[in-house]
Amino acid sequence: MAAGLAGIFLFTACANGEDLSSITPTPARETASRTPVYSPVPPPSPTRASTIIPVQPSPVMTEPPAPTSTPRPSPSLTHTPGSFLNGALVTFDVLGEELVVLMRTPETIDTALSVFRGESLVRIPIGPLLRGAAFGNPWDWHLDPDNVRMAELTVELCDGLPSHVQEGLNYWVDEVKFYCPWAAVIVSIEEYSPG
Repeated sequence: MAAGLAGIFLFTACANGEDLSSITPTPARETASRTPVYSPVPPPSPTRASTIIPVQPSPVMTEPPAPTSTPRPSPSLTHTPGSFLNGALVTFDVLGEELVVLMRTPETIDTALSVFRGESLVRIPIGPLLRGAAFGNPWDWHLDPDNVRMAELTVELCDGLPSHVQEGLNYWVDEVKFYCPWAAVIVSIEEYSPG
C-alpha cells in the first residue's frame, strides 16, 4: 500500500516538475494489530459474527403489460408484410384507453406486425397530431397516417394517455405537435378498408 501511495506521490510530483532528489520513501506505519493505517476495509470484529444476506435480483419485465381491453381478432397476421393495400388499422391499449392508428407506410406496418408477433421492441407509436376524429377513435384527434412511425425510445414530452391529449387538445396539437404513448400495447392489427 505504501509503495502504491509513494508511486502516486512520485508521479504527481514529477508531473508538476518538482525536484525529487531530496525525497526519501518511508515505510507505512502499522497499528498494534498489524493492520496498515490506510486499510481500505476495516478489519473484521472478533466479537461479531459475519452475516451474509443474499441479494435477490430485481424482476425484469420481459414482455409488455397485458392489455386491459379485450383484444379483437387480428386477421392481418395471415398477410405477408407489405401486403396492406390501403394501410393497417392498429389498435393500441394505453393503460386501459383505446387508441386506433391508421398506418399507411409499408415499413411502419411491417414494424407493427413484428411488434405484435413479439419479434421487435420498437413498440411506441409516434406521429404528428391532427384535429378531428378518424378511424373509429373515440377522440377528437388522430395521428397523421402518412407520418406515424414506431419507435423504441422517444422524448417524454409527447408521452401521455389519449385522454390527456383530449383534455388539452390545443396545447398538444399547437405546442407539443406529436404524440408517443410509452405504455401503448398493440391489441390488434386489421387491414384498412376505406369507405
